[in-house]
Amino acid sequence: MVEFYEGVIDFITSLGQNEINSLSRHIFMKNFFTRFFATIGFMAVLPVFIFLALKLFNIKTTPDMPDQAVLTIDLGKDFPESPGIKGLQQLITGPTTTFFQLLRALSAAEIDDRVKGIILRLNPPQLGLAQLEELREALLIFRKRGKFIYVYADTFGDLSPGTKQYYIASCADKIWIQPFSSLNLTGLHVDQPFFGAVLKKFGIEPQIFSRKEYKNAYASFTDEEASDANREATTNLLQRLYDKLMGDIKTGRELSNQALKDITLDNPMMSDQEAQKANLIDHIGYIDQFKGAAIEKASPDKKVKPAEMVPIAYYADLLEEINTPQEEKIALIYGVGAIMQDDKDNGGLMGTSYIMGADETRYSFEAALKDPKVKAIVFRIDSPGGSAVASETVRHLIHLAHKKGVPVVASLGNVAASGGYWFAAPCKKVLASHMTITGSIGTLGGKMVFRELLENYDVNVSSMSVGDNGSLWSPLTSYTDDQKKHVNRTMDLLYARFIQVVSEGRGLSLDHVSEIAKGRVWTGTEAKEFGLIDDVGGLKEAFAVAQHLGGIDSQTPYEIVVYPKPKTLLEALQQTLSGSSPFSIFWKELSLFWTQIRLALSGQALMTYQQRL
Repeated sequence: MVEFYEGVIDFITSLGQNEINSLSRHIFMKNFFTRFFATIGFMAVLPVFIFLALKLFNIKTTPDMPDQAVLTIDLGKDFPESPGIKGLQQLITGPTTTFFQLLRALSAAEIDDRVKGIILRLNPPQLGLAQLEELREALLIFRKRGKFIYVYADTFGDLSPGTKQYYIASCADKIWIQPFSSLNLTGLHVDQPFFGAVLKKFGIEPQIFSRKEYKNAYASFTDEEASDANREATTNLLQRLYDKLMGDIKTGRELSNQALKDITLDNPMMSDQEAQKANLIDHIGYIDQFKGAAIEKASPDKKVKPAEMVPIAYYADLLEEINTPQEEKIALIYGVGAIMQDDKDNGGLMGTSYIMGADETRYSFEAALKDPKVKAIVFRIDSPGGSAVASETVRHLIHLAHKKGVPVVASLGNVAASGGYWFAAPCKKVLASHMTITGSIGTLGGKMVFRELLENYDVNVSSMSVGDNGSLWSPLTSYTDDQKKHVNRTMDLLYARFIQVVSEGRGLSLDHVSEIAKGRVWTGTEAKEFGLIDDVGGLKEAFAVAQHLGGIDSQTPYEIVVYPKPKTLLEALQQTLSGSSPFSIFWKELSLFWTQIRLALSGQALMTYQQRL
């Protein structure tokens, strides 16, 4: 070691002044960048360490409730149906409150004497129509308790539709709007582009088979214009939704049929002054004035400390902290997203998933049924459908629960269509909102063929098969006549099975189900008329039904257990590092690619590939 230091000293003393200056600058820059990137890295991971420390030492991050409070809700934020990761997502985007937590917070606020009112900030809502309907009903119940609801919107439209925003606003005591803004009640509209002719020009051949005429999920790719069945179903759906929206607006603002008709026909784009004159809004002012009015409304006694504004997310977190275990439980299981057999990643590190994995749903049911305290299950479904096989997997779980004496109540969200309705049908009770998109009892199957597209760009395709139907699912080979018969036969079998599942699950005749099926979607109101659901209601009503079916006394408190349980930050990181998420797979592939580049440069790539093979 002494010789090493002596060697370094000899080396430095042998250098000239220029070499020493250059070396000094090099060392300085190296140390500078080392410290710089170390600082950046430290700042990046610091929030994670803070979060872990807070959880480790159980430090309370939710503020105490003031004696007088006004809850604030920004509907421009996302209130997802199913929970995400409790960790990294919250550090980056702030606390994420699920739609269920939002509704539960409102139910608690009804009887909380500290909560004097609610203010809604109406940025364009992220919620669907059925969710808005459910939220609106919860807010109306809050008002019936003698508490106020104030709404503020910068504008209701501003050269865009404002009907959805105004629908939720119409439940409030007072509606405020910013000066020089507008209110647009323009109805509902759908544009359906059809690419059939364009795809044909490009050399893409959609070979899609559907059951039956109203099953139009892929019509945009196969057709050149809307079919008569498509127009009939879509127009009926829009009309039903519009009637519900306008009916609730009329009731909420105490308008006559003629007054509302005059507004939507004669002046669908109203100025702020015109909207106030038509009794559609109450005040024109800025948001600071609005907040001042809300605080004054909540604090009539000037001798007492004025009310404070508390975000609904913090109030919901406070409820989570004081939630106490009970002897009897009701499980809340989510079935949200397009249905596939597997979704191992479950949203990745950020916890955002648009897939409902049948295997993951099975884990949730198994966990709930292992708990003897779980007396019933509320199955919250918000899915447009997907794999028939995966849907059948989930349907079987419902029967397993019933065999164990645990009733399952389906609560349908914005949409429960196709596969999403497949496993809703056998539930003990099915509830949906008036504006829930329900049904689509039908099937789709086929493929898109790209052979001609490639050949148009001088890509020669040589197809080789072993077996008579080896090319059945090739995207570069069209179906033969025999193969079309096989696909059509499969569609017929699946459709007949779907009809049977609904018939048995809902206790309806096969003829009746066949008549209302045909791939057509219905509103929740129509679904109740046809027997596809039992009653109109949201999550609150679904839990009441589950409590009754589970044999829990109406006066007995019960605990709600959510499945799948949200992953913690540590669990998400472990999943990422273990290689079961798209991020880890991408990183591994990137690392492998870089390794192959380096090996290729050193002439060892071939040997490496041979070892891998």
